[in-house]
Amino acid sequence: MKGNSTQQTVMGMLALILQLGITMLVPIVMCTVGGAWLGRHFDILWLSVAGFVLGAIAGMQGAWKLIRRMTRDWPTDPVAQDMHDHHTGGDDSFDEGSEAKE
Repeated sequence: MKGNSTQQTVMGMLALILQLGITMLVPIVMCTVGGAWLGRHFDILWLSVAGFVLGAIAGMQGAWKLIRRMTRDWPTDPVAQDMHDHHTGGDDSFDEGSEAKE
């Protein structure tokens, strides 16, 4: 049974990687092609570069939103959570040097 859940996790991660790639590439390609077409149409050749930059920004924003949405429900690492609580004033039990609060 454990192997099946591991396989599902791996397949889920591969699907996420594929979705990230598509989320990044589609805006870059579309904006670059659109910028090149507009550049040729209006005789402003640098529009393809501007389209690439615009597409890269849009792709990164889409990838960021996808990652945030997909990782929202993932369990957190207990050590990282303890460190976060320690630095934000949450659970002080992680700090071995602190005195017990009454």
